[in-house]
Amino acid sequence: MARAGVTVVVENDVTPSEPLTIYLLTFDGERSFLGTVSPHTTGTLEYQWRDISGERRLAAGDRSNRLRFVSQPFDLVPGAVVHWRLPSNGLTIEGD
Repeated sequence: MARAGVTVVVENDVTPSEPLTIYLLTFDGERSFLGTVSPHTTGTLEYQWRDISGERRLAAGDRSNRLRFVSQPFDLVPGAVVHWRLPSNGLTIEGD
């Protein structure tokens, strides 16, 4: 089965400034690690998967691995670009 991909762009402007670890969550809470975004930067992360069915959310964890932010739910679409702005928690998707 071919793998599909999505690009996730995360703007990390949280206060206090700290790196955030970004995950993709399934509806039942399973986490897939996407990467880490440094403070006051915009990180571009890539995710490849086999099964594109189902609703997903993004989550951002702090240094203690506590989830500080969880996005609104969205459906993955091959080739889409997901933009997530923190701390406002704004989510937009291009190409869906």
